[in-house]
Amino acid sequence: MRKLFLLISTFTLLLISAFSFAQAPPEGINYQAVARDTSGKPISNSVNLSVRFTIWDSITGGATLFTEIHNFVNTNRYGLFTLVIGSVSTASFTSIPWATGNKYLEIEIDTVGGSNYLSMGRIQMMSVPYALYAKTAGGGLVGTTGVTGATGATGATGVTGITGLTGNTGATGSTGTTGLIGITGSTGSTGATGGYPPTQAKAVTTTTTSLITFTVVDSMALTPGAGDFMVFFQSSMGNIPLDPNNTPIYVAIFVNGLKIPASEVIVNVDHQFDISPVSCIAYVTGVLAGQMIDVRWKLSNVAPASMYQRTLIVQRVN
Repeated sequence: MRKLFLLISTFTLLLISAFSFAQAPPEGINYQAVARDTSGKPISNSVNLSVRFTIWDSITGGATLFTEIHNFVNTNRYGLFTLVIGSVSTASFTSIPWATGNKYLEIEIDTVGGSNYLSMGRIQMMSVPYALYAKTAGGGLVGTTGVTGATGATGATGVTGITGLTGNTGATGSTGTTGLIGITGSTGSTGATGGYPPTQAKAVTTTTTSLITFTVVDSMALTPGAGDFMVFFQSSMGNIPLDPNNTPIYVAIFVNGLKIPASEVIVNVDHQFDISPVSCIAYVTGVLAGQMIDVRWKLSNVAPASMYQRTLIVQRVN
């Protein structure tokens, strides 16, 4: 495997994204995320975050199709904030050409509400956003069916002619000589390669660990083949009541058994009955065929912890 490049550098933004799309005006995309500082702690009760959303027509470079900025974004005590993409620049949002080509969403953040944004990279928007095109597909709404006109009068039946005599069947001719086989035509050009679908692993059953060394989260491992990938993981977790003392829980993305350092997050459950969200994201290049991408976790002591419904998505970008 070649050198790994990480999506998150000096500022770690943990994304727990849920997209839903309106089927009638007003239009928009619900977006939810958790902001954390470089030590993994939530940026709690902030009123001065700035978030910029940009929709592109390419994973790198390309043309900007839509941009809007949300200023003075509030976070709760967990660092959670919720926005609606398209609620600021509504006119620009409704003019996005969903019907043509792939779309890629870039999220940028400034923690002090200025203009020094840090990009979280681009991710491909999948099939649901393109349902916005269905509202106007085919040139607009179909009008109501007009009233059926009256049936015209039936014309008079003509006189039936006399049936002629049946002729004799002619003799079958001899089979002609088979012609020569023609020259084989040249092979046509190879068609364009289709896009890469995401590889996804999901699990809804609860899994528990007491280990203080990294171990693979149950069902959270994929072998996507060779290439470059965007990797996303999200879940929620909490302490089993045997340990109400806020045991730190470490979660990270691994490739071929090697941890992606900047993908590692630390979750502190404030109370034995609290449920805390967790999300990891990384951009990895040079993955070889047969190498595994997985999510691993560990505790700081042997007190058990539980992880609930969880999802791992590996999206090929090259």
